[in-house]
Amino acid sequence: MKGSIKTKLDEDAYKRDNYCCVDCRKGTGLEAHHIITGVETLVNLVTLCHSCHKKRHNMAGCFKSRDNRRNESVISNRHPFYGNQYT
Repeated sequence: MKGSIKTKLDEDAYKRDNYCCVDCRKGTGLEAHHIITGVETLVNLVTLCHSCHKKRHNMAGCFKSRDNRRNESVISNRHPFYGNQYT
């Protein structure tokens, strides 16, 4: 179900991100996006609306490898938990 809270971790990410998409600030149709596929931690999640979530999956910045060193820079440089560019 798109836009529904699936897990406690998703809810924690939505709350941390003020129930808004971190890309466009929209507050509806929210989904939790894993920066690194398969890593189930709060710092690996960002809140996105459905439209921005689709865009993220079409970007080169959406990596699947846990071992890729660029993954660390994606989390530290783009994730709202680590930076204030979203506040």
